[in-house]
Amino acid sequence: MPRVRWKAAVRVGASRRSGLRSLIVIPIATVVAVALLLVGPSRPAASAPPADGEQMPANRQGLRTIVIDPGHGGQATGTIAANGIQEKAITLDIAIRLRELVYRRLGLQVRLTREADVDLENVRRTEMANNWEADLFISIHANGFRQTAVRGPETYFLSASASDDNARRAVLRENGGDDATGEAGAAPAPGLEFILWDLAQTQHLRESSLFAEDLQASLNSLWRIGDRGVRQAPFTVLRGATMPAVLVEVGYLSNLEDAAMLADPDVRQRIAESLFRGISAFREQYAVLAGAPPN
Repeated sequence: MPRVRWKAAVRVGASRRSGLRSLIVIPIATVVAVALLLVGPSRPAASAPPADGEQMPANRQGLRTIVIDPGHGGQATGTIAANGIQEKAITLDIAIRLRELVYRRLGLQVRLTREADVDLENVRRTEMANNWEADLFISIHANGFRQTAVRGPETYFLSASASDDNARRAVLRENGGDDATGEAGAAPAPGLEFILWDLAQTQHLRESSLFAEDLQASLNSLWRIGDRGVRQAPFTVLRGATMPAVLVEVGYLSNLEDAAMLADPDVRQRIAESLFRGISAFREQYAVLAGAPPN
């Protein structure tokens, strides 16, 4: 099933907020080809779906491969809650549960960027999704903040600068030492690399936004504490993705209530099911956008 395609334009010689802009329209296939050349060859790190011989339902919706990225891993523990649970363990557990749901119920190919407690650079995660020709990318994280009263899920898609202070804090924490700015309102330094990763996601911004909204709505129905909303930020793990891509913060480990919930395997299963419902909702929208026949 052909992917939804959007016209892309390169901004040259000016920042995004400058009054002077020059536009060069480039076929997106050319941009993707150049970006994939920069990415380099794939590495064997794919996760195999459960193999038990059961018949898989046919996929007629346009989405074929979903990559799920459990945030952090190895020495990068991520946020550590007061009760001792670590973000890297929470994200992997939810990712494995979500993989099972997507594979069993939708019959899609599902890959994880990591299946164990290993170090993995953010840029490698997107490279893996591109090399696997994924149709959808979701990076799972758990938030942290010094104001411990803050709680609840948030969903992000890519932009050149953080949309607000909450997004700025999240991107600074998740990007770590990566070379993306989290300063609200700041634009990354111009150059070929920025142009390429910007273009790679530009054609998918509408889809990424819809996907983020579907996931956030589904998580809100589980948390029932008010909507923290969909935001935009320059997360390194989303840069250069050649498919709709989002980052989900499933809760705040710095909050005692959220941390207690995330420590509970039953709650993590419910979070995975909420994410699955968001994926299913977006799958229907994607089918309409791609012109696929409905079920």
